[in-house]
Amino acid sequence: MFDFIYIDTSHDYDSVKKLIALAVGLLSPMGVVGGDDFSDEGTWGVKSAVNDSFTQYDLHEEWLWLGKAEHFRTSHMVTTKNIPPELPIHFFTIVLNGMPFIKYHFDILQQLPFKWHWHIVEGVADLVHDTAWSKQLGGQISNEFHHLGLSIDGTTDYLDRLKQRFPDQITVYRKPKGSYWDGKLEMVNAPLSSIKEECLLWQIDVDEYWTVEQIETARRMFSRQPEKTAAYYWCHFFVGK
Repeated sequence: MFDFIYIDTSHDYDSVKKLIALAVGLLSPMGVVGGDDFSDEGTWGVKSAVNDSFTQYDLHEEWLWLGKAEHFRTSHMVTTKNIPPELPIHFFTIVLNGMPFIKYHFDILQQLPFKWHWHIVEGVADLVHDTAWSKQLGGQISNEFHHLGLSIDGTTDYLDRLKQRFPDQITVYRKPKGSYWDGKLEMVNAPLSSIKEECLLWQIDVDEYWTVEQIETARRMFSRQPEKTAAYYWCHFFVGK
């Protein structure tokens, strides 16, 4: 993240707008973008690109000293202090036998300096719809991996304790005992009816280890670029039995 980024590029609309988008994504929370030739009229697209890019920010047009005494240029200064203060994140995780990885996430989420909620969908997903292909390769649901459709490694008890202690931030979804979810599609859709606010919806697999800094950075990028509606990331994850 940078506190100040200065743009000096070719003056056509597309070039200026592209670099502005790049710069804003790299700014620190109170960062500033500067650039020259904003006040020049004519065929150049600087002014139009700046005005179209920064409708949600504070704009300051000031004279800056750049070089020899007879040369002054107008610069457009943009601060990010008007980022919406409340963009909550609703995380969701589908899990069966998530130990020991499942314990990591709540410790990280507790450190986040904004509103969040964690939706956890536990249980066995039947091999239908998006996972029906596995049956052709001999896939089956073995009773040794679950008890009445729930985890057997302590995950169920851990989630019960978690939702009891933090009912305003943790919601756990399960099928009736002995029942399977109608595939993973039903599992990932389960939290949607409970989400009643505009937010970021973020899937965290049980074996993905995210940091506070990564989550804050992603949230900040969406706040600064409200026209963006989705993202995917490279991540490290773990594979066991």
